[in-house]
Amino acid sequence: MKKANRSKIEWLVVPAPDLEAASRFYQDIFGFEISSYSENYRIFKAFNISGGLDKNLKPSRNGIRFSITVNNFQKTIVEIIRLGGKILKEPYPIGQGSGYCALCEDVCKNVFELYTESSLNNK
Repeated sequence: MKKANRSKIEWLVVPAPDLEAASRFYQDIFGFEISSYSENYRIFKAFNISGGLDKNLKPSRNGIRFSITVNNFQKTIVEIIRLGGKILKEPYPIGQGSGYCALCEDVCKNVFELYTESSLNNK
């Protein structure tokens, strides 16, 4: 068997028809560093990945889904709702000692997974 190249995902582009709302959503809730690139595109830097918010892309529930890991699950859920996002599937355990997930939707209707390794009741 031929050895595969070792690769990593380095850039993620998120559809953002409402570029300003998407920028606020990811910056205010998750602490992404957002900078302007053009009238239709913002660049973000998260802890371990960079990417873009693209005003010209349309969200799709059938596309690639991404996951965001947080320390304070409940506080983050409150912030998602406060800034116009939705919780599509309430928090659920993903296995004994493996943490919790919730399925969420951002302000542009992109679906993503919220994940925590710790308890749901962290402060």
